[in-house]
Amino acid sequence: MILTIIMYSLFADVHEPLTQIRLSLAASLGAGQISFFAGMHAMDNPAICITAAVLTQYFLMAAFCWMLVEGIYFYLLIVKVYNISNRLIVYHVMSWGFPVIMVSTSLSIAIGKGGIQSYTSDKYCWLSSNYDLIWIFVAFLTATGVLGSFILARVTRELTTLPQTGADRIQRVRLGIRACVLMIPLLGITWLFGLLSPLHKAFTYIFTILNSTQGVLIFILHCMRNSQIRERLRGKIKTVRIGQIGARMKIRTNAVSPSPNNRNSTKKNVKMNPTDGSAVWAAKLHPFSEYELK
Repeated sequence: MILTIIMYSLFADVHEPLTQIRLSLAASLGAGQISFFAGMHAMDNPAICITAAVLTQYFLMAAFCWMLVEGIYFYLLIVKVYNISNRLIVYHVMSWGFPVIMVSTSLSIAIGKGGIQSYTSDKYCWLSSNYDLIWIFVAFLTATGVLGSFILARVTRELTTLPQTGADRIQRVRLGIRACVLMIPLLGITWLFGLLSPLHKAFTYIFTILNSTQGVLIFILHCMRNSQIRERLRGKIKTVRIGQIGARMKIRTNAVSPSPNNRNSTKKNVKMNPTDGSAVWAAKLHPFSEYELK
């Protein structure tokens, strides 16, 4: 997630809606994971434990909101052919503001029924199952995951059901499958496997594997494969290489052409000791090789 933020910040247009959505998604998801791992075992310190649980709940819910916004963006762009640039501020307010309401509701329920310490569980600094606090998070996760699944199905259908024949139809099917694979990590659909984990242990493994690699998949599929980022990264690498070659040629040129202040002394040294002078000038006048210029 950190690498994704760096790459999008340096090599993408931060004013574009999709770039802002990806940056917000990476920031919220990464912050939620960091908060959880940093404070999950701080049960001995109630203040740190509750703070970690609050931050984890907030940032993960914000990440789910941005996953939903990502789906809405693709739906409007592909199905409705509509640009959301003029409404991006609304999505920012919704995605960063709505989780505040959810977290405040959870805290209010915990304080009103069992005290603020009942907000977290006894084993980890995470939402407690007491007073159904965990179900607030589960319900929110389920709603965003189901909506993301419907959006993915609608977008895939739109890409594959256009009137085409023969090879074009096969190409459309491939495009739909590719879009489905690319969008799954962004829409949070893999989180739904967590709801199935009580049914069989296999769902727990699937949930863990898919969600522990979500950040890696987003970085590889939507950062390193992004044409704009790759093009600007190539340009940056070329600029650095040209600068290095220029600096190397400047150093070589300075070595070949001694400064006026040292010219007389060099000539005197040559007259006094021709053998040493010849060796020095031979070294200085060594021609550039083709490999060095490259």
